[in-house]
Amino acid sequence: MAKGGWNGTFCDIAPVPSIYHEPFVLGVKPSVVAKTLPEFIAYAKANPGKLYMASSLFWTPQDVAHQLFKMMTGVPCVGMVVDFSRNLAL
Repeated sequence: MAKGGWNGTFCDIAPVPSIYHEPFVLGVKPSVVAKTLPEFIAYAKANPGKLYMASSLFWTPQDVAHQLFKMMTGVPCVGMVVDFSRNLAL
């Protein structure tokens, strides 16, 4: 690598193994008529602006998964930050 930074080529880049895996679950209210993922995608596209995806913070793994889901499916859902700690029973 060039002294003082990256030299603009990929010859010095090494693969980094994944050290973190987290399962993601898509949950919907019972009032949503979709029962499968393809049905949910079709429902979301037919009802733009009516669906929200919650995350605890921006740029968490959940938020990144939401953005990736939107990009891959074209689903126009809105992301929102929710304080889940208020709902915890101590």
